[in-house]
This record gives sequence, structure tokens and C-alpha cells, in this order.
Amino acid sequence: MLEDLHWGDVATVKAIDAALRELRERRLLVIALARPEVHELFPRLWAGRPVTRLDLGALPRRAGERLVRAMLGDAVPAAVVDKVLALAAGNAFYLEELIRAVAAGRAEELPETVLAMVDARIEALDAEQRRVLRAASVFGEAFWRGGLAELLGAAAAPGRVEAMLAELLEQEVIERREGPRFPEHDEYGFRHGLVREAAYRRLTSTDRTLGHRLAGDWLERAGETDASVLAAHFDRGDAPARAVPLYVRAGQVAVVGASFDRAIAMAERGVACGAAGPELGRLRLVQTEAHAMRFELAACARVGTEAMALLERGTGEWFGAVGGVAMASALCGERDRAAALLAELTAAEPGPGAITSYMMGCCWTMMVLVNSGLYAAAAGLLARAEDLQARLAPGDRAAEAFVAQSRWYAACTDEDPWRRLVLARRAAALHDEAGYAGFAVRAYADLGVSLHGVGAHGEAERALAQARELADRTGTVHGTTFVQLHLGAALLEGGRLDEAEAHLRDVEEACRRAGEVHYAARAHVALARLHARRGEPAAAEREARRATDYPHARPVRAYANAVLAEALLAQGRPADALDAARQGQRLFDALGGVYEGDALIHLALAEALAAAGHPDEAARALAGARERLLARAARIEDAALRASFLGLGDHARTLAHPPTHGSARAHAQES
Repeated sequence: MLEDLHWGDVATVKAIDAALRELRERRLLVIALARPEVHELFPRLWAGRPVTRLDLGALPRRAGERLVRAMLGDAVPAAVVDKVLALAAGNAFYLEELIRAVAAGRAEELPETVLAMVDARIEALDAEQRRVLRAASVFGEAFWRGGLAELLGAAAAPGRVEAMLAELLEQEVIERREGPRFPEHDEYGFRHGLVREAAYRRLTSTDRTLGHRLAGDWLERAGETDASVLAAHFDRGDAPARAVPLYVRAGQVAVVGASFDRAIAMAERGVACGAAGPELGRLRLVQTEAHAMRFELAACARVGTEAMALLERGTGEWFGAVGGVAMASALCGERDRAAALLAELTAAEPGPGAITSYMMGCCWTMMVLVNSGLYAAAAGLLARAEDLQARLAPGDRAAEAFVAQSRWYAACTDEDPWRRLVLARRAAALHDEAGYAGFAVRAYADLGVSLHGVGAHGEAERALAQARELADRTGTVHGTTFVQLHLGAALLEGGRLDEAEAHLRDVEEACRRAGEVHYAARAHVALARLHARRGEPAAAEREARRATDYPHARPVRAYANAVLAEALLAQGRPADALDAARQGQRLFDALGGVYEGDALIHLALAEALAAAGHPDEAARALAGARERLLARAARIEDAALRASFLGLGDHARTLAHPPTHGSARAHAQES
């Protein structure tokens, strides 16, 4: 067995050759391990003998990942695994050394053992080749012949760049890449990421700064469209005035593509470049939208407030900031702050090109107004948005989608479940076309809510699953929380109590971390109903009372009081149940409607009145509940959905009570 034969000597090679010749009839096996350059040192190595050559390929990624996790544990972040595997590029020795560096807490440092090997390879090249590699390293893993000429400048004699590239290709230091990013320029790449790292480390700080600035210039002329790439070059090239607007653009692209962590990082880099004035406002707006989607409400309100102060009033960006802060403030229960922002939103006139952003701000604000029970304000805001819709450019699907979703929010409290479903389908289709992933999550979740509301549980679960998949894929924590809330409600209605509870507990925890009040209140109501289904009235009472503790979530409190009344009746406390039911009814009457729990609010009052010894009032309440329910059902144009709507739990219970003499009209409608 010969280890590292590339460091061997001629005498040894000849001795082994003689043994193979003289002992060819004996059982003799020679295994020699070496790097490829062994054939340069010993041409025609043992050519006259029966030699089998095995070229060792790169370690497959799956095997490399198993090795990393076996040595570092399954808890190692995926980003660390990816970086180690990328740097090792299938070289088992490099991989082992890199793993050791991570285990020792030096994940950002390249091991000296690896660097020594890579440096030795670079040092074996001539001065011109090393210069070309240093210039190439400025671009990153990929580089272009024209770009190298730009960086090398006067140091690149005519034809020498091509010659150096040909030599480096032959020595397998670099490789030519198919399908170049810029069709007019040949593209190359380092065969090994560590070679690029080592070459880049050899640059002086002055050369790096100049190199990145020149690389940014060349890439911009070549047609580079990735703003983050250009921004990084100008940032490292000490050209902050050119980097900042590119970081703004990169952050905006990341938000639209639902890469929210990346959006926040791009904005922070722009801030670090010294952004000020409107440019700083745009960077803070990027973070406002990203924090909103990640359900980081305090951070959303903080950076959004800063953005509002820096951006020009009436611009699309300003409206985006107002909507984000209004949403965060309202969801955290800061109702006065949300109302003040609504006043600003309503009073401001959208400037040229700002209508789409105004619509988005309206959409955010509509959501929180309806959640807070401020229906008149929501109706006024929707009317303004619809007036402005006439000024939209044809084909502006994003603005149309925001208006459609705003209409859905406004319809949540009317008594037409069919209209809600039609509006939800329209909004989801428009958001699909617009491509705004964060709002598409909400739109599909809203569609699931509307389907669930008419008893189409199978379709509802599919829509909610689609929203959940999109939310998880894009990291839209806000959307994930909202989807889980309604998945829990749908599973509860279908009797899958354990699955429902898991979703609802996740919502409860997410809301606790975010300081959110509206979704939290709704989760407690759903958990109360879940405990009631399990025959646990004391636990149901506890959860319902927790839901009534959120003063700003008025529609939810109306529903929660009805659920509380049910739990108290189950414990044999009719007087307390009647107090709770009447409180729920008073809230309902004051609001004029709620977006969930409508049927139970009326049914709970009728049942509490009956249990407390008020049969005439109970009969009138029940007659009103039946009449109201059947009128809502009559608006559903699809007969199958009308039947499933009437078969929902609270609806079926309402109709199961025999009609009284005071409900002739309701009985006729039912018939």
C-alpha cells in the first residue's frame, strides 16, 4: 500500500515495477493512492503491468450531508451545512477539516490546513495566472472574460487574458460554464470555492475596493439585473451613493417574492451605507412590509413610523407605511393609534402612480377596522377606494386585488354568505395574477373561511392547505398564524379535536410572542368551543372568559359571550348564562353584525332565556334567530351549499328547535 505516491521517489517506483515483473505469477496486489499530478511526475507509471486506474470522484452531496450531521448533530443549521458542503465541493479531506472548524466554533474561518493546501496550489501558478485569479475572485464564483479585462486594465496585454484562461482551464483550476448569464461574454467559474476564497484573501484592501467598484461598473453595463449583486459590489467598492438605491430595489424585489429575511437584510445593508432622507424611508418601508408578514408587530410599527416621517405624504410609499403601521397598531390593541392613522389615510390624496399603494394600505386597514368592529369607518374607506378605482391603469391586477379583498372584509359583517364567497374567489384569483405572495396567503385563507362558512368543509380545507403551503414556503408567519386559526376552526367543526387543538395552541403562542390581540381572542373562542365538544364546561368557561378580556376585539367578544353562556348552562348556572348571553346580544346589536358566531349569539340567548324561566322571551328570541338564519340561507344561490350551510352545527341546532306560534314566517321560509 503506497500512500501519497505523488510525494514518492523514482527508486521506489522502479522497485515496485521490478516486483510486479518478477513476481507476476505470485499473489501480489499493489495499491497506490495519489493526486492527479502523479502522472506528471511519473509518466507511463507501470504502463507495462496490468494496471487498473480508478479516478476518485467528488463525494456526493447526500453522503457529505450525512457526514456533517453525524459529526455536528441534527440541530446544525441548514445554512451551515450548505456552506460547508459548498466549500468542500466533494473533497473529503476539506470536508473533514471544515467540520472540525465548525465544531470548534470557527465557522467563519477557513482551517489553516485547508488554506495551506489551496495556497500551495495557487503558489504553484505563475504570477500572471495568480493575477487573473485575484481579479476573477472579485466577481465571486462566476466571472467573465470581459470583466477580467476591465479589472486588469493596463496589466492585461492584448490576448494575454484569453491565454491565461486557457492555461487555467487546462490545469483544471477554472471551468467554462454553459449558458452564460450575459450572452455576449464567455462565462467561467472556479472549480473549487476554496480556490476563490484563497485568491480573494490575497488582494490588498485597496485592490479589493477598486476591484469591486470596477466589477459593479462592468456588470451594470453588461446587463446585470440582480440589484443585490450590484449593490454588494458598490458597497464593498466604497460607493455608498450608488449602493443605497440598489439595496432599496433588492429589498423591494425580496418582499414581492416573499423572501422576508432577505428583504430585511438588504435594507439593513442600505442603512449601514449611510442612507438618509427618502432613501432611508424606502429602506424602512421594505422592513415594515417584511416585519408585517413575519408577524413581528412591534418592529413593524417602529420602522413603519420612521418610514412615514421620511417619505413624502401622498406617495405610494407613504401609503404603504401608513397601512403597515395601522395594521400593527390595531392588531396589538392600540386602537387610538390605528384610528389616527385611518384619519391620515383618508385625508391624504394619492399622488401620481400612488393609487396601487393606496389600495394596499386600504386593504391592511380594512382588515383591522373590521376586526375592531369599526364597520362605519371601514365602509367609508372602501367607498373612497372604489372611487379611486376608476383612475386605475387598465390591467393593474395588484390594485384590483386589493380592492376585491377590501370588499371581502367589508362583506364579513353583512348577512349574505353567498356574496362573501363570490368576493373571496375573486380576490384569490386576482392575487394569483398579481403575484404578491404575502397577500395571496391571506386571500386563500379568506376563501377557506368563506367556504367553511357555508359548510363546504372539504373545499375549505383545500383552500386553507394551499394558503398554509404558500405561507410556509414564503415564511409569511402572519399568514401562517391566520391560516392555522381557521384550519383549527374547520377541523373543530369536522370533529377532529386533537388536530384542531394543536393548530389553535400554535396560534395562541404566536400571538403571545407578537403581542397580538385579535387572533388571540378568536383562538380562545375556538378553544372554548373545543372544550365544550369534549364535555369540559369548566375549561370552556375559562377559555371563553380569556376571549372576553380583549376590549378592542369587540366582534369576538360578542361571540365569546355566547360561548361563555353555553359553558355556564352546561354547569347548571342559568342566571350567569343569561347575563353572558345578553352581553353578547348587546354587543351584536351595537355593532350591527359580526364576522363569526352570528347564529350562536342569537341561539345562546334563546336557550339561556328558556333555562332561566323566561319562556315567552325565549320563544321570541328563537323565532328571530330562525328567521334571520333562513333569510341568510335564501341568499345562497347554490342549492347544495344552501343545504350544507343549514347543516352547520349552530344552524342545525337553531332549526332543531320546533317553531313556535310566533315564528310562522320563519316556518314558511323553512318549508
